[in-house]
Amino acid sequence: MDVTNISSLSDLKILLINYEYPPCGGGAGNATRYLARELRELGHEIAVLTGGKSGEQKIEGVCVIQVGSARRREDCSSLWEMASFVIQSILWITTKKGKGWKVAIIFFGLPCGVFGPILRMIRGADYIISLRGGDVPGFEPSLNGLHKLLSPLRRFIYKRSKAIVANSESLAALSAKSDPFLVSVIPNGVAENDFFPIDKPSPGHGSPLNIIMVNRFHKQKNIPETIERLARARHRGLRFRLTLIGDGPDKHNVEKAIQKNNLRDVVTLPGWVSRSALVGELQRADCFLSLSSYEGMPNAMLEAMACGLPVIASKIPPHEELINDDVEGFLVDLDSDRGLENVLLRLSENPRHARLVGANACEKVRRQFSWRASAKSYLALMESSPGVHYSKELDR
Repeated sequence: MDVTNISSLSDLKILLINYEYPPCGGGAGNATRYLARELRELGHEIAVLTGGKSGEQKIEGVCVIQVGSARRREDCSSLWEMASFVIQSILWITTKKGKGWKVAIIFFGLPCGVFGPILRMIRGADYIISLRGGDVPGFEPSLNGLHKLLSPLRRFIYKRSKAIVANSESLAALSAKSDPFLVSVIPNGVAENDFFPIDKPSPGHGSPLNIIMVNRFHKQKNIPETIERLARARHRGLRFRLTLIGDGPDKHNVEKAIQKNNLRDVVTLPGWVSRSALVGELQRADCFLSLSSYEGMPNAMLEAMACGLPVIASKIPPHEELINDDVEGFLVDLDSDRGLENVLLRLSENPRHARLVGANACEKVRRQFSWRASAKSYLALMESSPGVHYSKELDR
């Protein structure tokens, strides 16, 4: 997408909508934060409509509007909590406070996408739908029945949008299997001023390999299974320390796996940490590990790569978009018993190669992924897109 000429767009009032925003949520919440910050720095008036306690505050120059919603946990939101956010947000949009917005960027086709037609009807605002993963049919198998039920609503929302965006090629292709609309791809970025490598001494011979994982503790992340594999690698002679940052509904199974495999002496569970603390943990680590069953565009992996870490990742399409095997990282088959063990032992025995791969990862992220480029791509869609297009002839 050509983002070099967006000069005709100036002083836009842009509303970003997402039911989660830091410190609540995961990658989509952080994406909303960074995109809002970049759009503001490009000269536009930005506000974020999100869940939480009622009120408004300025964060990094962005007006963050929280509507009262019954969210109890920072790491996940139930369907009832999402419904509460939808109701409160509709009330906000229909009041005087909801006036004046020229365009909205709406994260998640559902549930947040329902605000699009409302904004268009009563405020005359265009809207862009930003697909994130779980809102796409087929991404999360447990939601297939719900997606089928909501298919007419989803298509109603998409048909009236200015554009539809996915954060990876694989997510765009998955969306095309269920809905007949063209989807533009705008990848997530990395905040280069926040995430960067540091010089650190080479680990001594036989030193433990410092592994880091940053995840919501969710079944799709396969964290207990990953711990089982790490235990097998330990039996083969691998010395390691694991920092497992995150929290979530699968925490009990994670702790159970650590206990079962006698890894309490080498695993640290700090929970969620601040962004500055996360940067420090990434910079101190030797490699980043993620064996998810499915992903959109993993922010945590991009941030790890920006810090110069070699990445070990499951061989799934979004990871294959980011990593060339043995160049910027290592791809492991989820059904391979020895794949992860072999890679870890190789990194432990050859830290020089690990650093080379990490340097390649850092260079790729800095060359291809930035939030400034993502923001300009969204602005280009606002300027150039005449409206959503059908990608194929289906029953409309």
